[in-house]
Amino acid sequence: MKYLILICSSLLAMQLSFAQDVNPQQEDRMPENTYNLNHIRWNVVPLLSGNITLEYERVLNKKIAVAAAVGWRPSGKMPYRSVLTDIIDDETVNTFLQDLETSTTSFTPEVRFYLSKRGYGNGFYIAPYMKFAKYDFNVPYAYDVTIAYQGQVLYDRQETILFKGDLSTFSMGLSAGFNFRLTKNIHLDWRILGPGYGQSRGNLAGRITLNADEQNGLNQQLEELQESLDDLPLKFNVDFSVHGNGADIKVNKSPWANIRSGLSIGFSF
Repeated sequence: MKYLILICSSLLAMQLSFAQDVNPQQEDRMPENTYNLNHIRWNVVPLLSGNITLEYERVLNKKIAVAAAVGWRPSGKMPYRSVLTDIIDDETVNTFLQDLETSTTSFTPEVRFYLSKRGYGNGFYIAPYMKFAKYDFNVPYAYDVTIAYQGQVLYDRQETILFKGDLSTFSMGLSAGFNFRLTKNIHLDWRILGPGYGQSRGNLAGRITLNADEQNGLNQQLEELQESLDDLPLKFNVDFSVHGNGADIKVNKSPWANIRSGLSIGFSF
């Protein structure tokens, strides 16, 4: 929350600063009857993953604008699950991801620098950004309970525990794209690519009464999951504990990466 307040305050201060500093006699002054200052956009690319993203941009002068995007995805199966499991190619991790359901909220402020001669919210731009996102998780996790005596398996069964929790992420990056002016009021914004890197942390908890054998089986399987997570390119720092009332998984400060892209239809005024 403190980051959100800081960013909003900074964007407001920048807007007020530019509004005061721009001299009406300068050549790059906003031609009032030609360009509009405000842009509202709807990013259609995230719809492929069920995400709804709305964007707002305020043009400050010929070269600079500030913008922010708000995204929301209702709870459902993790998007692009099949692609992700092919990339990870680890049975233990993929089993965990198979039935995972997640919902997402995000907020992404950015500053746009227009490099083309057209400017005023038109043409090629680069945009440093910060992204705050929260992922809420709901995942049934199956584990084996095996009882053996003198090397003989007495019985072997499978149990399931439901984990619920969230993961909060923060990243910074740089995106590049084109904002095309189709008519005076209609724009097409193409964000080509925007890689970002940052950190994440979160918690998952599963609540169910477990006897000693069930605790042992779940503990062994979570140890295997932790070992598999350690082999991923982004190494999540994960701790877990198993007890008579269930289990807790804690994601300590860990690396995070994201890529922004989009094709947005916009209305300016």
